[in-house]
Amino acid sequence: MDVVFYNECKERLTRISESMLLSNQAFCVIKQLLDFKDNQKDLINISPSFYTCVFDTCTSFLLIEICKMFDSDQNSNGIYGLLNTIKGKINLLDNNREIQANEIMTINDDTAKTQKYENITQFVRQSKKRINSHNAVIDSVKTLRNKYYAHSDNNVNFDDLFKDNPVSISDIESLLVLNVNLINGLYAYFNDSTLFPTFIGCDDFKKTIRYIEKGAEAYRKELDAK
Repeated sequence: MDVVFYNECKERLTRISESMLLSNQAFCVIKQLLDFKDNQKDLINISPSFYTCVFDTCTSFLLIEICKMFDSDQNSNGIYGLLNTIKGKINLLDNNREIQANEIMTINDDTAKTQKYENITQFVRQSKKRINSHNAVIDSVKTLRNKYYAHSDNNVNFDDLFKDNPVSISDIESLLVLNVNLINGLYAYFNDSTLFPTFIGCDDFKKTIRYIEKGAEAYRKELDAK
């Protein structure tokens, strides 16, 4: 095994994992805002610009990060790029070690199942197949990034753009879950450990919502008292 290449892969995996946590955090905030929008419309009217800004910022950040995750360039700071780097230099790694990876079903999944791979070669091969099975959604996200979120194209009809490239919240979560599971597979190989997919307190945006609720209630009481 080539120790230098092994350590280079570990360092890249650490950077990729840090990006993973930020992306998953943005997704959790988006989910909380969508729930808030459905159940607390009157509170949104207190400051609609605030919610619009937070929602749009998290959405833009998340879609751009997903494109990084699944960029196949070997030099990219994403899981797909790292897998391609490993595939190209697989002979430099120990190919006799079994990988036991913990895999989740949803971002907030408290349970995980164990997926076994005979070696790093099988893991990389299966991982690339799993990514390719999501190509339609990944391509749609990339199109939205290129035509709307990261660039501006005056020749594009934005209504048609989103209609032709539908991406649902469940589509986004499936890509994030895939990213987590692939990262944890490599973590099991390089670090003999597993990463939790989110920060502790990832639902803390709900605290902000509760404070807004209390503030709105106090404001209504103040108006009633006049």
